[in-house]
Amino acid sequence: MQVDNKNTNTFFNSIPLKNKRIFIDEFEAYINDIKEKESNAKQSRFSNQDLNLGVAKDNFISYAQQKMRQDMVKRSEENFLNKLFTAIDAMNA
Repeated sequence: MQVDNKNTNTFFNSIPLKNKRIFIDEFEAYINDIKEKESNAKQSRFSNQDLNLGVAKDNFISYAQQKMRQDMVKRSEENFLNKLFTAIDAMNA
């Protein structure tokens, strides 16, 4: 697309300077409104303030550590009971 400089310049030169300033201000306001709407849309679309992955990660880590401790206690109880029963069986035999 080619712009004819002669026609473009005559159009802008034919508009009084005061009207040009009004057009520029309206255009800038329109562009600012569009930018503001886009930034609001991006924030609401891509960020969720209720979801904090750091807290979920910390909760999962503490849950995993607690579960590991419970499993270790359960295994040591089983080992202890197995040793006790083998000792009882050895004494009875």
